[in-house]
Amino acid sequence: MVCMDYEDLDNETKIPYDPLGIPDLIVSFSECFSPALEKLDVVFESYPSYIEDIIADRSYVLGFNAVAPLLSFNRLTELHLNWICTSAINDASLKTLAQSWPHLERFHFGGAICWLVPPSMTFTALVHLIKHCPHLPFCANPVDYDNDPLFFETIPNGNITALSVGMSPISDPRAVAYMLLILLPKLKHVIFDSLDDDARVPPPLQNLWSRWTTVNNILAQRKLK
Repeated sequence: MVCMDYEDLDNETKIPYDPLGIPDLIVSFSECFSPALEKLDVVFESYPSYIEDIIADRSYVLGFNAVAPLLSFNRLTELHLNWICTSAINDASLKTLAQSWPHLERFHFGGAICWLVPPSMTFTALVHLIKHCPHLPFCANPVDYDNDPLFFETIPNGNITALSVGMSPISDPRAVAYMLLILLPKLKHVIFDSLDDDARVPPPLQNLWSRWTTVNNILAQRKLK
């Protein structure tokens, strides 16, 4: 585990990380650790989930090239990078990651900080994840749930009982809930984040609390049947 204490950051703005330093940090993992590495947790002991002006700053968005050096760890069972902003990573990139890590059992990939840059990944990214990582009982990554997959050919994942979506856009909670139940028939609960009404939130990320709460209510009703 690589551990960084946010309280020890010696800067006035208390930024969550230096976006220019992350690619070098991840490259150092691939150079220092064996390809047989099974668990990689990069966590802050504590960090802010909301910093005005920073969470909407696109300079913190990391693309596929920033995380690509981790592809060599094809025995990974646990990846914990929940503090980064993954909004530039799309469905095709997530598919490449999932195919490289077929043994994943824990996947935390963005979402711990309430980034206001909407994700590029769609429902299709979740389909790729459960298709290529069948051992997952839990995953956490923001996805744009406003975009339904055109089709999906995958075996539903019967292991996942909880899903963390962070600040994931959603406009039709009923449609999303039923799609999730098709893909994740054992799903019991969705963990999500939202910001207060007075926060400067872009339209795709507004009204998240009420909409994801509706999803959880549908899941709860399904569980009672």
